[in-house]
Order: sequence, then C-alpha cells, then structure tokens
Amino acid sequence: ILLATLTSNGQQKELPEAALNLRQFYGIWDGNLTVTEEGKTLNVGMHWSCSKTAEGLGAYFNTTRDVPGEGKTELANLAGYDSGDSLIYWFAVDNQSATVYKGKWVTPEHLSVEYNTFRHGNKLVETINLIFKSKEELEVKMLSTLGDKELSKVEGLFHLKNDKSKK
Repeated sequence: ILLATLTSNGQQKELPEAALNLRQFYGIWDGNLTVTEEGKTLNVGMHWSCSKTAEGLGAYFNTTRDVPGEGKTELANLAGYDSGDSLIYWFAVDNQSATVYKGKWVTPEHLSVEYNTFRHGNKLVETINLIFKSKEELEVKMLSTLGDKELSKVEGLFHLKNDKSKK
C-alpha cells in the first residue's frame, strides 16, 4: 500500500508500506522487560516517546530505562526505511555502545531486526522481534548469542500511554 504525502517542497511523495508501518511506534510507551543474562534475571522498566522524522520515512525514539543496581539511563534510537534495499535500519545508542540493526517487516505487525558482528573471534548476533499485539500493546523479544552460546534474552510488553503523535 502506498500513501501520498507532501514533501518540504510541496511535491507528492509515495511512502512504501514498510515506512508507513513505523507509524505504529509513534506515541508514548511504557514497558517492563525481563532480562536473563548469565543465569541472572532482572526486571527493567522502559519508557519511550516516539515521533515521526524525515517526512515519515523514519521514527525517532527518546528512551529511558531503569535497571536495578544501575539506575536510569537514556538511550536514543532512530529507525528508518531504506528505499535502496527495502530494509528497515535501526540505529541504537546507549551508555555502552552504538549499534546498527537491519531487518524487515515479517508482517505489517511484526518487525524483525538483526545486528551481526564479531567479538573475540566469535560471531555475535542480536535479533530483536517487535510484535504489535494490538494498537496499544507491543511485545518485544531479543536474543543475543556469541558463537553457539546464548548471552542474553529479553522479553516484555509495552503499552501505549498517549497516541497524540500518531499522524
């Protein structure tokens, strides 16, 4: 499905479905994640405010997470559609690193992105699945592996608190 929108110079521009699907993230969301790492489980609270960027080809996330024992940290995320390869690129910056994920919409409600690199000679893979259960509920699943070993697993739900920015 393509939707016409106006560019900054007044010309019509077609937005592909993959870019339009990013609009589902717009708004203010609160969530709780269960993080399992090295046999230990933590409950992490997260809050984000997501808005449109780049005339609808992207979404910007201003995020705060509250990790027990570490306190609150701020994160920035920018997700966008690349018309060259028809993939979604998700740039994530936190207090430890910057990461570039890429992936695609499995269905209009399910975005799957992945980060691949090498660490200590082994392949590191992080896969994130973001599944909209409804317009107000988002399921998050993340798996990190190093070689054949599972490093961490993250699962949780986000709930939409305010959707005034859904335009």
